[in-house]
Amino acid sequence: MTVSLLRSSLAIPACSAASSSAAVTQKTITSSTSALKAAAGPTTGAAGAGAGALRASLAFDIHNRQDVQPVDATFFEERRDAVHATLKDASVAPEDKQDISALWWARKALSANRCPSCWLNPRYCVCNIVRDMCQETNVTTPHKVHVWMHHKEFGSASNTGNMLCHVLGSEKSRLHLLGHRESSLELLNLLHSASASRPTLVLYPAPDAEPISRVAETMRENGVSACDLVV
Repeated sequence: MTVSLLRSSLAIPACSAASSSAAVTQKTITSSTSALKAAAGPTTGAAGAGAGALRASLAFDIHNRQDVQPVDATFFEERRDAVHATLKDASVAPEDKQDISALWWARKALSANRCPSCWLNPRYCVCNIVRDMCQETNVTTPHKVHVWMHHKEFGSASNTGNMLCHVLGSEKSRLHLLGHRESSLELLNLLHSASASRPTLVLYPAPDAEPISRVAETMRENGVSACDLVV
């Protein structure tokens, strides 16, 4: 399957594509936006308040992982029953369950014996190698890449999305966790803030999406030199 670009109606003008293709593309973008809105929803009610307290005890800044203090097994033992009970509680909103599940998984991954940046065992950490390589090759791009990652992929040593962010740096990349409230809200705001001069493009292997070459050509014709790319 050829990987192509889904075009948001908030982004660049349509290329010379069939109207039916554009409609399906817009449907996919709208569906993604609805899912993000649900994940970013507020915590409400008594059950929501309990979930909120549990969430607060698990929360950490996923973008500054080097500053997160590792926790021991006691931390997870004290919260395991509460997490499982919350995920089974029918009165807790689905978005709250997603948020807690994402934080629980990410917390456990980050507390394992691995580098907080490259996610490899400290013995095999490649952070210095990546830094030297980037300095030698002078990796630059006018675009910003947003990696939308499933929370169960967070901390995986084989995750290439994290390595992409590691290579590009914080100015040219951003990591977003599926189900994580702040990540969902940030990604939703990104889609809403897209414009003709700064489009937001979603890389997705849909058969009716716009090919990369066509989108790039349209950007050149419109004098657009940079975009936000969600992968």
